[in-house]
Amino acid sequence: MLDIDLVLLFGSALVFLIVLVVLNKMLFLPLMIHIDNRELNIKKKQNKNENIELELNSILNQSNNLLIQAKQKSKDITDKATDEANKQAEKLYQNALTLQNNKIEEFQASYDTKKSQLEKSLQGIELEICDKINDKIKSA
Repeated sequence: MLDIDLVLLFGSALVFLIVLVVLNKMLFLPLMIHIDNRELNIKKKQNKNENIELELNSILNQSNNLLIQAKQKSKDITDKATDEANKQAEKLYQNALTLQNNKIEEFQASYDTKKSQLEKSLQGIELEICDKINDKIKSA
């Protein structure tokens, strides 16, 4: 009933092997080449992305360094300006204080002069009053 036909078996095996060789040449090898090329492109793009990331990190570090330097320069300029303003303010204060002291001395000198003039005038008036009183006493 079931007989194994050797010619059919070898024929099927031969057709299978031919199909396998044809598929290998026409489909599997080009597919493997395409997959290898795709992996190579992916690796190239990954390397390129890594290089770009390194470059961006370098630029970011440079910009951070520049920002730090700019902040330090700004602080130095601000400190220098503050010191100069304080020195100028101190000079102005000392000048105003000197001027005030000079005015006080002038006022004191003027006051002393007027006081001595008033005292002399009062002494003269006092002598006149005394003389008038004495004259009235003598005439009375």
